[in-house]
Parts: sequence; structure tokens; C-alpha cells
Amino acid sequence: MGGQHRAGLLPALSAGALPVTGLAEWPQVVFSPTARPMRELAAVLPAGGPAVVVVDQFEETFTLCTDPAEACPTRKQRRPATVQ
Repeated sequence: MGGQHRAGLLPALSAGALPVTGLAEWPQVVFSPTARPMRELAAVLPAGGPAVVVVDQFEETFTLCTDPAEACPTRKQRRPATVQ
């Protein structure tokens, strides 16, 4: 994490801000999606258990990602509005 605390979010979670058993011991991962969000996520996720994942610059999922296989699920579901 490089000492970055994202405005206190991760320390607050470690201190018990969410009532999830064992959360303070879970690995904490901060990543930016870039144009390949699923690849970036796969590269940083620890194997074999839960983790706290903070997505910095989440808007990149919508603005930089052009590959339909990598696109955010909510983006895939959007359809242009039609007028009847």
C-alpha cells in the first residue's frame, strides 16, 4: 500500500468501522483499474481468502476501458434509450 491511506478509509476498516468478523486481519489491496480492470484486479488479489479491495480512480472502469470482456458489468447492461 505504500503508506497511502485514502483519506483514512483503510485505517477505519482496520479499526472495526464495519461489523465484519476478522476484517482487521484481511489483506488490504488498493489498485487503479486502468484500461484493463479485470487484469489489474487479478494481479493484485491475494490468493486463498477474503481481502479488502479499494478501487482508486474507479471511474477509469468507465472512461478508459474499451474491451467488452474487461468492461464493468453495469456498463455492459446499459442500453440506449428508445422513444416509442
